[in-house]
Amino acid sequence: MTQVTIQDSQRQNGKNSKNSKLIRGMLLGAIVGGAITMLDSTTRKKVSKGAGGIKDSTVSIVQNVKNNPGEVKDQLVNQFNSARNTLESAIKDAQSIYESLNSGVFKKVTEVAATSQEAMQNVKDAAGDVKEVGSKVAEAGSELTEPLNDLKDDKKTSSVSTSASTSSTSNFPSAVPSQSNPSDDSAKL
Repeated sequence: MTQVTIQDSQRQNGKNSKNSKLIRGMLLGAIVGGAITMLDSTTRKKVSKGAGGIKDSTVSIVQNVKNNPGEVKDQLVNQFNSARNTLESAIKDAQSIYESLNSGVFKKVTEVAATSQEAMQNVKDAAGDVKEVGSKVAEAGSELTEPLNDLKDDKKTSSVSTSASTSSTSNFPSAVPSQSNPSDDSAKL
């Protein structure tokens, strides 16, 4: 136990010596820097005027407090009360601004958010409806093409039978237009 205490005190002494060296170095640097700046005559004049002004105002304040302590106290209380009233007014204004934002702007923002969510849902519903319409159109198209395919199949089978019948009557011109080539018939008209 005593060894730990000795080691802790040695560590603290090491830290304290480092801190004291730092403080001594800072003070020495400030003194040297101040002395070097005082070598300039314009700096000396500015420092002496500033120090004189500070001295005069301090003496004036101390003299005023000595002569009229009640008046100085009343003046400080009045300044404090004025600052407190101004701060209370600013707090009330900030609260009213917050309440107006909360009831006006934030309410509108939540309404806009709800409306946009409804619009997104409507768009999703419309997309589903469009898909349904598209599938119905595709179904109708396939229903239309099925009879045409059936007709093509029927024409192929009928053209085979027609060609067999026309070969036997090919020597005689037909009064009935042929079904195999409707474009020739429209050219005759």
